[in-house]
Order: sequence, then C-alpha cells, then structure tokens
Amino acid sequence: MTVAPMLRVKSDHRIQFPRQDMVHQVEVGDYDGNINRNDVDKILSVVTNADLLYSIYVNGAEHMRKNYSIEAYCTYAREKIERFFQQ
Repeated sequence: MTVAPMLRVKSDHRIQFPRQDMVHQVEVGDYDGNINRNDVDKILSVVTNADLLYSIYVNGAEHMRKNYSIEAYCTYAREKIERFFQQ
C-alpha cells in the first residue's frame, strides 16, 4: 500500500521500469546523498503545491501497481509460461 509520494536520492542503479522525476517521484541530491539548497527548494515547491503533490502521488502509486505489484509479477510469469508452451 502506498501512503505518500516518493522522495528519492539520485541513484545510478538501473531498475526494470524507471520512475521519472516530478512525475512518479521527487528526486533530489547527488549520488552520495548530499542535498543542496536547490533540492530543498524543489521539495518545498512540491509540498506547497497540492495539485502537483497529489499528481506525483497518484502517478507513482499507479506506476508501482502496474509494474511492481504481485499482480504485475503474476502477469509476467503467466506470459512467460504461456510463451514457453506455445513454442
């Protein structure tokens, strides 16, 4: 269950279904986790804009449900099994 928009420090880790900054999450800092004044201003601009905050929350939650939920994993497994038996 998602309860809040994602605030994430920049990372060079590759994920199967990448999230987009200011669409699915709020990405701040550098790769070492250090944040600066611009990052704080970015966070404040999101939390003071209810529509943007809600949009990031909804888009992020939907992205996680679509790509990383148990249903998504089951769909992936079912498609692989079906493809295997169709060969």
